[in-house]
Amino acid sequence: MNREIRTLSMEKRVGSVGRHAVSVGTPARFQRDALFTGNGRHRLHVFGDPCEETMVLEQEDLYMPLWKETPRPAATAQVLGEVRRLLLDGRYEEASFLSIYGSLANGVSDRHLYPAAHPAFVLKIRRNCAGTVYDYLHSVNLRNAVVTTRWTDERGAWRRESLVPRTAENMAYTRISAPDGCEQEIRLVIERSFPALEGEWIQSADQAVGHADWSTVDKTASFRRRPQPPELTVKHAERAFLVTGTYAKELERGGYAAVLLVNTKEGSVFWENDECIVRSRGDILLLMKALPCPVQTPDDLPNLLDALQEASRKAGMDFDALAEKNALTHGNMFDRLELSLGARPMDYFLTTGELLEQQRLGQGIHPVLMEKITDMGRFFLLCYAGHLPPLFGHVNININHQVSCGNIGALPEMLDVFLQWIERQIPDARENAKQIFGARGFLIAGHPDHESGLLYHFNHNWPHHYWISGSGWCLQPFLEHYFCTGDIQFLKERLLPLYVELSLFYEDYLTLLDENGKWIFAPSYSPENFPANTRTQVAINATMDITVCREVMDVLLELGPLAGVGTLAQREVWENIRNRLPDYLIGDQGELKEWAWASLEERYDHRHLSHLYGAYPGDEIQPDRDMGLYKAAFISNRMRAQENASAHGVAHRAQIAARLKDPELVQLCLKQLLETGYLNEGLSTRHNPYLPHSFPDAQGAIPTIVLESILYSRPGLIELLPAVPDCWPVGSLSGMMTRSAVRLERLQWNLPEGKMKIALMPLKDQCLELKYRPGFQTLAVDGVIVAEDGKGSNLFLHLEKGKAVEVNLSGAGRFDISKVMTLQ
Repeated sequence: MNREIRTLSMEKRVGSVGRHAVSVGTPARFQRDALFTGNGRHRLHVFGDPCEETMVLEQEDLYMPLWKETPRPAATAQVLGEVRRLLLDGRYEEASFLSIYGSLANGVSDRHLYPAAHPAFVLKIRRNCAGTVYDYLHSVNLRNAVVTTRWTDERGAWRRESLVPRTAENMAYTRISAPDGCEQEIRLVIERSFPALEGEWIQSADQAVGHADWSTVDKTASFRRRPQPPELTVKHAERAFLVTGTYAKELERGGYAAVLLVNTKEGSVFWENDECIVRSRGDILLLMKALPCPVQTPDDLPNLLDALQEASRKAGMDFDALAEKNALTHGNMFDRLELSLGARPMDYFLTTGELLEQQRLGQGIHPVLMEKITDMGRFFLLCYAGHLPPLFGHVNININHQVSCGNIGALPEMLDVFLQWIERQIPDARENAKQIFGARGFLIAGHPDHESGLLYHFNHNWPHHYWISGSGWCLQPFLEHYFCTGDIQFLKERLLPLYVELSLFYEDYLTLLDENGKWIFAPSYSPENFPANTRTQVAINATMDITVCREVMDVLLELGPLAGVGTLAQREVWENIRNRLPDYLIGDQGELKEWAWASLEERYDHRHLSHLYGAYPGDEIQPDRDMGLYKAAFISNRMRAQENASAHGVAHRAQIAARLKDPELVQLCLKQLLETGYLNEGLSTRHNPYLPHSFPDAQGAIPTIVLESILYSRPGLIELLPAVPDCWPVGSLSGMMTRSAVRLERLQWNLPEGKMKIALMPLKDQCLELKYRPGFQTLAVDGVIVAEDGKGSNLFLHLEKGKAVEVNLSGAGRFDISKVMTLQ
């Protein structure tokens, strides 16, 4: 960047950006640092350069296909019996390879890349810049989703605003405003390629990370072509760019169409070769939209152009009306939850760079930075959940992290996008279960893509085809949704039918018993770790597999009667499965072991904590349920090393720490995510420290960590401040949905002064236990004192649906992990 850009001073920022805004002081150089706006279906990434702006338009259905038809799961069930025999004989590597040979024999190669998303187009907006650019600020208002770039030069104050509103027209808008009375000229160019996405031939076998002897594998099937970007054609009409993209012809998968329309009241539009030149003394409005087309030569351009022209006529030049309307749709959802951590008011006007500097120079966790990242996690869901949820990576440890705050973060509409996506996969998941295990029920693929749930990933190093617990983890958000809402119709019509069908898988899968009459889980898989003494990931009795199976049976046995689900014969089957589950094993250092098979040794240095599913996202492990198991999980979480420090691993560890009431570990993990290279300039997140990309595992997970640290809940119980770090002694939270069918109207705490107040709105009649730490001398419910001795740690409330309850606590209540550990 050759020009000087001076950031807007702190004094001038007041009134320019609000509390719920993310601001940066310099333009982005890469998309990972750009600010974005979106409505789920479309997203617009804005770099914020005053003189040569870059905008990237995305549409959620656009991805680069790899095949004519999605590969089917291999019929490896025919070798399942032999795989089990090899495992029980301790021949783990042979068992793993046998399953891969089975897939190769069935025409399914050992590893597939999966289709990747791509932009609709990249737009450049060029203008002549004279002299120094000052009073610069690039920001996104999280309440109305408007991205604004403002700056001043010798001609006056300029502004560029972008928005993808939640309207029926479903398109992106950008308004460019010049100083009063000043004519502006801009040049628009659509780039004709996506250089960063150009494909290469790779050898997946050599690049796979693991410990296989690849000399024993047929490598002829190991060569893969990366997803190829579409071939772009850019044409123009009178005031519009017409863009078509076509995928590789041999795939017969069609392409897409996109249009950029220019609208200006006082000006002219003309063309010089590929550049659209716009001159105007008023505002310039750009309208953008993209649609996938199933045919090879996209023929929707005329209709798409007509749609934009009609929308242009309706909207006119009134960008402000669009923003105001979006504040009533997007904004109303965003405003449901409010977090405050006792910040100084002026700190809300700091740029992300300034906040990150203060975080790295200070102690604890900067309250404004924490609030803004929590807000950004929910804003990300609002922008990225349309017909599809965010699809970055695998289910469970990636995608499930990205949507994890949907329920408790008061965005059920966004979480329902994920739920419906899982439901649409079930027919394919049935085929997976039948082909791979010869089982009824379903097996959700770890690598689903934009169009199917077929499991086509067979690999010795990453044997996701044997991840039976992925299905249960994908049903956890359904269960959490029911707990948050108490919706019996949802329980009966959507949740329990899935669990009933999943139980059929376990009926067919669990056929082996050990000498104690306990089920043997084989083949079993604890992603993506391996026992230290086998160095092969296919194993026996992964703790996660036992935990998830227990959860499935408990849901059916405990919730089935509420909806009249489960015959006597079915309940006997579920109880038989439940009662014969193997016991967990405890290691020499008191830790919960990752495999409940005596001969398998632990490997502690790994990014995943699959064996602690029972703490999060499950809820089996709590001190008042089983203190011994709780201690073992607590130790195991503290012992874990991070291997390659993937964000999802750090985030999952923190989520587990919040559930296990470990504020020190919560703070340690959050500081790592905030200080050591996981954050981009626009507060998007990365998969690993300092990687040159954005990947939203931490984006979605951090709000969950924060909320779970402030309030733990399950049916019939709410616990206050279970894992709040010492650096948040004062704060408030409102709007959180609890897993006890109670909405948190407001929680305020001031620990130095010994005060806490909570207001609850029950969504159903119930008796609720409100748990807090000993030391509060006075408790008052709706103004009536109910305790004054300071000896208690819980309060039982009889709640009526729709009738708010307020509880005030005063004294010296404080979390003490040593007291928790001594509870019996």
